Amino acid sequence: MAREAPQFTEAARRPGKRKGDPDSVWSVCPAPFPSSEGHRIVWVHSSVKARCEETARTERIQRARLAIADLGQRLAGPRARISSRVAAEQAAAATLAATGAQRWITVTVSERTEDSFRQQKRGRPGRETRYPKTTKTRYGLDIHIDADRVRHDAASDGCIPLISQRPPAHRRRNPHRLPLPAQPREAHHQLKSVHDAAPVTLHSPHRIEALFACHFIALLCCCLIERQLRQAMARKGITELPLYHEDRACTAPTADRVFDHFADVQAPPPHPRRPPRPDVRAAAHATPAATARPPRRARPRLPQHDPDPLTFTPAG
Repeated sequence: MAREAPQFTEAARRPGKRKGDPDSVWSVCPAPFPSSEGHRIVWVHSSVKARCEETARTERIQRARLAIADLGQRLAGPRARISSRVAAEQAAAATLAATGAQRWITVTVSERTEDSFRQQKRGRPGRETRYPKTTKTRYGLDIHIDADRVRHDAASDGCIPLISQRPPAHRRRNPHRLPLPAQPREAHHQLKSVHDAAPVTLHSPHRIEALFACHFIALLCCCLIERQLRQAMARKGITELPLYHEDRACTAPTADRVFDHFADVQAPPPHPRRPPRPDVRAAAHATPAATARPPRRARPRLPQHDPDPLTFTPAG
């Protein structure tokens, strides 16, 4: 594309999202050569995507220029911590990598020497005071922007390659027939809505893969339930089931509707556990002292009081 601009044909145009924004234009162009598998390649150009990529590249270059200028000021300061050429090159490379503009910017480290004179001894200077010469190496940074590479990347801004297995319109039997819109798989819909798959705060790739492996197993179980239910309906000649709310008819039951229908079903409580049986063998081999019951304690008897002979009156 940098050598020869393709001839794009406008395919769609939509107004901008905000008032005053330019229109969003989509253009297409067939590629002159197929893919490695032999399929047809169609280049799609988006004006919105082209503006976004151009803005992002310009901002990266500007951030890199400011960061390199700040690094150059620190190298030229009186208390610069970088004192070697290799360290200066490494710092410049790290700055470009942090801004993401190492593709378009090249930094060259330059050297210069500074001579300074300082009094050799303390005290008031006189005729015999000596000022030895001190030479120090300073490093500077020169920025070079590769305009050819910027122009080369700008030529492909907003372009998206699409691979299609359908032949061109002039090779079809019915060229006026439009392709059907892509239908998302039901499993993708269930993963987001039914299983509530959402971004998680896991940082390890192994834990993320393990979590989604559980989701995929759940999706597989749902697909098997739906398959068995629909095959059973086909064998019995049943066209619909009252699975929706208010017992409305459902021609293609899903696992979610089946789970909702059986939500009130509960399993019976488990049987109570029987007390463990005594171990007859252990009781037979036990010692008499271990198996004998402890003797009962005698209950204390209350003293019987005799009636007072003075107040006792026999009956009759």
